[in-house]
Amino acid sequence: MLDIRQLKLIVALAEHGSLTRAGRILDLSPSVLTRALTAIERELNVELFDRSRRGFEPTAVGRALIQKGAEVLALNDELTGMLTRLRGKATDILQIAAGPAATGCVLALAIPRLLARRPMLQLQVRGGVDAVRDLRDRRVGFAMAEVSDLAEPEEFQIVPLRRHPMFVLARPGHPLVARGADLRFDDILRYPLILPSYVPARFA
Repeated sequence: MLDIRQLKLIVALAEHGSLTRAGRILDLSPSVLTRALTAIERELNVELFDRSRRGFEPTAVGRALIQKGAEVLALNDELTGMLTRLRGKATDILQIAAGPAATGCVLALAIPRLLARRPMLQLQVRGGVDAVRDLRDRRVGFAMAEVSDLAEPEEFQIVPLRRHPMFVLARPGHPLVARGADLRFDDILRYPLILPSYVPARFA
């Protein structure tokens, strides 16, 4: 029978695919993680990950365990929050997942204001991730993401954010700079672009 600590280890390794990155999240060294994973696989008598130069890839058994393990961890966090509130100590726990654009454009500004209003709030942010997948897998209760190309948007309750400005940077002397105030979005699309994050299908 696996405990919560072991489930967290397996799920973190699956999410990050590397001992080093998972170790940073769990505050454990790669050697400690390796020994712990070996002990878990020995206890279960099954391999949970394929090891390769590309990293750790879950086996079929591993994927099944990780899916259920993520659900157990989400329920554990929910139960922990409920018990904490019943004891009258710290208040709510809010778990948020956000893609790169939302993390930089929205959360960076919103989090200080939120904590100023709710100083007892325990905020857990998963930034730079597949926020929709985390919400679907119940790792978080709230996500900020581009959803215009979701296959089944009706599975979520979606509230649109307000519009945010888009900034385009060009080198000095670039033809776009000469357009000045007459610059239009169509003009920008005539040139190669480097974008910092995911581009939804409607833009691509």
